[in-house]
Amino acid sequence: MTSSSASTSRPPARRFDGRFVAIAFVAFILIVASVAWVIHLQNIRARSQARDAAEAAEAVEQGATPPSE
Repeated sequence: MTSSSASTSRPPARRFDGRFVAIAFVAFILIVASVAWVIHLQNIRARSQARDAAEAAEAVEQGATPPSE
């Protein structure tokens, strides 16, 4: 056997699968989008709480009793 016939008897090298890269990319994008959405929702809640606190402080300044929680 020559060296060329010995090298052809090996199974061919497995090609790199692009589907793995595509799935990993989509998963990464979904994770980033979900983190951004959670941050967005937390900002909405924080703004709402700040607005409620400002309204309560303004009501106290005007002489009204603060709402009991």
